[in-house]
Amino acid sequence: MKKILALLAALLLVAGCATVSNPPVAKPRLVVVLVIDGLPQWQVLAYRDQLAPDGFRRFLDRGTWYSDAHQSHAFTVTAVGHASVLTGAYPSAHGSSATTGSTRRRGVPTYCSEDAAYSLLGQTTPPHAGTSPKLLRSETLGDVLRRSTGERSKVVGISGKDRGAILLAGKTGPPTCTSRRPGSSATSSYYMKEHPAWVKAFNAAKPADRYFKAEWKPMLDESAYVRSLADGQWWYAPRGKLPMVLGASSEVPGPKFYDELLESPFRRPTHARLRSAPRWPAKRWDVTIRRTSSPSASRATTT
Repeated sequence: MKKILALLAALLLVAGCATVSNPPVAKPRLVVVLVIDGLPQWQVLAYRDQLAPDGFRRFLDRGTWYSDAHQSHAFTVTAVGHASVLTGAYPSAHGSSATTGSTRRRGVPTYCSEDAAYSLLGQTTPPHAGTSPKLLRSETLGDVLRRSTGERSKVVGISGKDRGAILLAGKTGPPTCTSRRPGSSATSSYYMKEHPAWVKAFNAAKPADRYFKAEWKPMLDESAYVRSLADGQWWYAPRGKLPMVLGASSEVPGPKFYDELLESPFRRPTHARLRSAPRWPAKRWDVTIRRTSSPSASRATTT
C-alpha cells in the first residue's frame, strides 16, 4: 500500500511539474534589423576576438545566431535578399527575383523598387529610381506590426540604397529614408506629400559634407588584418585600398564625393543622426497606401 501511495505521489508531482508554465515574455518595445551587404559569417567569426563587447560580440555571446544559415533562392542579389529577410517569403511569393529584371510582356528593364507614379521628395528623380514597394507582393514584418497594432507601431527604413530601405520597411511606412547623391536623405511621394520641417532642416544642414576630405584609414595596425586578403587586389574596385581621402579629386562636395561617402563607414554617423532626430509621427501619413508578407535568418548578413 505504501508503495502504491508513493507511486501516486510521484505521478502527481510529475503532473504538477508538467503544468507549470513559464511567465509570459514581455513584448519588445524596439526591434532593430541590421542588414550588411557582403559580410560573410566566417569573417565575423574570424575576427571575434577583435569585436567590441557591445557590438557583434554581444550577438554572438548573448543572442541567438545561426551557424549554418543559407538562402534558399539561387540568385542572391541585393533586392532578392532584402525582400526575403522581413517577408519570410521565397521570391516566388514576394515577387522580387532580381535587382533589375525585365517585364515578361515587354522585355523592358525594370528596377526592383521603381514606380513612375511617384517621385523622390526634395530632389530630382532619375529614371528607374526606387520610389515605392509596388513590385513587392508580400507583407513585411513592419507591415504586420502596423496592421496588428492599429497602425500605432512606427516603422522606419534607413539605407544608402533605396531598395535597401523600401524592401525591408515595406508598404505602410511611415517613411522610408534613403541617402542619395545630393548627400541628403529623402523618402518618396508614395509615403507622404512632403517632408516634415525637421527633415528639411536636417538636409539643409548638409550633414554629409562634414566628411568632405575626411581620411578613411584602418582602425588597427596592419598586422590585425592578416586573416583577410590585403588591399589593392587586381579585381578590386579602383578605390579598393586604404588609406584614402573622400573627395580627394574634387574642389567642393559633388556627386563623386557622395558616391565615395556611400561606400565608406562615414555614412553611418549620418544615418545615426537621422535616427536620433525627432520621432516620426505615429499617425498615418496623409497619402493613400495601397495594400496589395525567407527562409532567411532573423538576423541576416545578406546584401
